[in-house]
Amino acid sequence: MKRKSSSLVEKMIALILFLILMIFCIIFIYFKNLHSISISKMKNREGQMSYSVKPNFIKQGDNIKLSLPSNVKEKDIVRKDNIRKNKIIFYLKNADGEYANKYDFYGDLSKNGIKDVKFSCTNNSAILTFIMSEDKYIKYEVKKGYLNIKFINPNSLYKKIITIDSQLGGREKGKQFNNTNEADINLSIVKKIKERLDKLPKNSAKIIYTNLNNHYMTVDERIEKARNSYSNIFISIGMNKTGSGRMSEMKGIETEYISLDPKGKKLANDLMTSILKNTNSNDRGVIPGDEEPILKDSTMTSVIVRVGFSTNKEERDLLSTDKKQEEIAKGICDAIINNIN
Repeated sequence: MKRKSSSLVEKMIALILFLILMIFCIIFIYFKNLHSISISKMKNREGQMSYSVKPNFIKQGDNIKLSLPSNVKEKDIVRKDNIRKNKIIFYLKNADGEYANKYDFYGDLSKNGIKDVKFSCTNNSAILTFIMSEDKYIKYEVKKGYLNIKFINPNSLYKKIITIDSQLGGREKGKQFNNTNEADINLSIVKKIKERLDKLPKNSAKIIYTNLNNHYMTVDERIEKARNSYSNIFISIGMNKTGSGRMSEMKGIETEYISLDPKGKKLANDLMTSILKNTNSNDRGVIPGDEEPILKDSTMTSVIVRVGFSTNKEERDLLSTDKKQEEIAKGICDAIINNIN
């Protein structure tokens, strides 16, 4: 019995040792694979790391000119802008990670308002990021194996670049009344402004509209659209209301600006004067709107025009009419045209 018992214990010990060995083998294989995956991820990250290629540029000619691989055609080039971060980005599909070392770059970066150029790559694209020190319009074309990029000063094309914003839209309709709502009235006035400004000479001003299709846009999206268009001026059209949202006798036109912006104050005054000249609306004043998020972008002269109160029955009924909307649109357009000239 003792012999059998001893043999059984030995077998149990052997089995335990075998199991321990198997566990160690599994752990070893797992960590080896994990290490390989980590190395692979690091290599992928390394392929996407960016570095400056500013020294690669040969100062020859004013415009930027990049030699292209033979397999990169115009259809393979995608441009994306990040104006908020002052970046112009070109994706060159089919160019590899050695592109920046193999091909020639020409042009004077400083003359084109370029602070630096970063190179990076993905699995199938080379990426060139132009970091700008000035706002520029971009035009590019592929010709004879080169990507030719023109960085154009917007002010050389237009006297002013103006974005006109129709507040609300989409799921944000504002107060409902007379089978209409605040969003519809704002948009209707903006469309009447557009009809008038479309008659301006083409080189006098470029007019951008944030929302002619009455869809929902956040404040940041509206500002971003204006910035991406290199706007000098931003005018947002909306209605006013009482703090409680209840009906009241309060009525009239109001314009708002950022208190530290003298150009904004002047534009707000000009808009108010011109609107009052064209309407019989009450003057509620030109006031600082420092708490308004839509006015806080410091790159543009920004003003809100509040065309009347949605919480005043008499005024909102008038604002529902074409006549009143036309009067307000004319007043705004007159002020814009005077500002351009």
